Amino acid sequence: MEAFLERASTDLGTTLFAVTLTKSQAKAIHLDLNVAFVDVIKSLEMNVIYLVARRNGVECKLLVSRTKKSTKFGQGWRKFCVENSLKEGDRLVFEVDHLQKQPIVEVYINRCYCGVAKSIDLV
Repeated sequence: MEAFLERASTDLGTTLFAVTLTKSQAKAIHLDLNVAFVDVIKSLEMNVIYLVARRNGVECKLLVSRTKKSTKFGQGWRKFCVENSLKEGDRLVFEVDHLQKQPIVEVYINRCYCGVAKSIDLV
């Protein structure tokens, strides 16, 4: 998916994905995920995950299409956008710790507190 700019690995078992939101993504009811991100999310073996940002977390359902072979953040994505006042141009870094098998994805908005994120080109 062209919206996802880069993937980087941090410590063993942690993966970062970066995206700069388009206007439609910031207002949509779902967010299409790129293949590499889907592989990591599916390794959690969950159909619901929790997107956790600044002050809150939002339950977000995963929509998996077997015919189109696509996966999206579905119900909950719009609420996450509204609660975090997301808009076009916002840069998000999704951090997934897939070794712990917890359905929690940390989301850093317009900043990242991880040293490895410096290697991700968010321009």
